[in-house]
Amino acid sequence: MTNKRINGEKNRKYFFGGCWGPSLSNSNTEAEIDEIMLSERSTFNDALRKWGIDAREMKLINPVVITGPILQTEIFTLQNGQTRNKKLYRVGKDGQLRGYWNATYILGFTEKQAMLYVKKWNVYDHDVNVNTEEIFYKDIVSINVSEEIIDSTPYFKFTLNVPGSASFNSGLSRNSLEEKHIQALKTLIREKKSE
Repeated sequence: MTNKRINGEKNRKYFFGGCWGPSLSNSNTEAEIDEIMLSERSTFNDALRKWGIDAREMKLINPVVITGPILQTEIFTLQNGQTRNKKLYRVGKDGQLRGYWNATYILGFTEKQAMLYVKKWNVYDHDVNVNTEEIFYKDIVSINVSEEIIDSTPYFKFTLNVPGSASFNSGLSRNSLEEKHIQALKTLIREKKSE
């Protein structure tokens, strides 16, 4: 039994295509991918339920909530033995960035720790991965908002860095966090680390 979405194969071909690359942009396929994005994205209330926390415990600062495509590539080996990188994201006819893999990234803050919720899904099947992390403030190395330019359009990614090689990255969004929200996050983390 397969867990494939109704138009999963068509959605997959939109990114993977055949041997010559992805299929041409198709507004019907793009609309279906947009519907998947809307139906799969999570809300802050979804994260609260998964964390088992009451919203009143998260009143320190507004949470970070970002839903968007993940910039991912895969290496494919051709019949002649050569390899190629294939981008699993693309900009559609409407200028909208879409990804084969997408994520909702939610970061909330309690008195004692930051709570992270990450939900990842793809447009081919119904396999969904939800992870949560509890991160003590003293373990947060930094938070960053970086910009990626794709087809002349800026997109933003939020990164939470912790010790070692671990970091947590959001998908891309056209909307960056407001500068005062970023500064408030950094101030909160600094204050909590010094307690």
